[in-house]
Amino acid sequence: MSKILLTTTSYPPAIGGAQLHTHQILKRLSPDFPVQVVTHWAENRTDWLFGTTLKAPAVSKAYTFEGIPVQLITLSRRERRQILPYVLGYYTLKTTAINKIAAHLLPKIEPLARDCHLIHNTRIGREPLSFASLKTARNLGIPFVFTPYHHPRWVGWNYRDYLNLYRRADALIALTQAEKETLIALGVSAGRVFITGIGPIVADQSDPATFRDQYGIPPEAPLVLFLGQKYPY
Repeated sequence: MSKILLTTTSYPPAIGGAQLHTHQILKRLSPDFPVQVVTHWAENRTDWLFGTTLKAPAVSKAYTFEGIPVQLITLSRRERRQILPYVLGYYTLKTTAINKIAAHLLPKIEPLARDCHLIHNTRIGREPLSFASLKTARNLGIPFVFTPYHHPRWVGWNYRDYLNLYRRADALIALTQAEKETLIALGVSAGRVFITGIGPIVADQSDPATFRDQYGIPPEAPLVLFLGQKYPY
């Protein structure tokens, strides 16, 4: 039975659209395909560069979330000292910095990937985990699948490394036809882009009256539902 290694910066119980979308897909795959997740965070954070390097969680840990096994990886104090110049100069020396940081993540990912038949990375935050995942897949001779969650503004010099990764992946996952067309326009072969679709994740049951009572909302008051994350950027 083919096993999948999924790598991502943040995974539930951390909250986020990409996190929950990824988790729901793995829950549906896991009865037929064993899965293993590798992540940096299990909590809500937005310090994408420092939070995965110099200020990453102090210790690694393994946990299971709704039946999905997860391994949280992190860097030792020595490794943090070694990558310090590349973190501080990240946006100036970006390609070099990505490769130097990814080199420290590689030996943490590879042992978990040796019995896997595919590595799937979902983009959340900065680049090193994605590039370490690609390198691991190439070292093991297995396919690398990438979900970019692409935003139309992610073009140009500052995003050149991720855009290069789009073209190097064996397959890309798009959420919509519009996203697929954007990826093709960025140089990805149409035959390597696959659409999964996306939709809201809603509860099986609801109790509007109890909700209004709990939060002191009068029965006649209108409600506006905000779907998204609210961060103090």
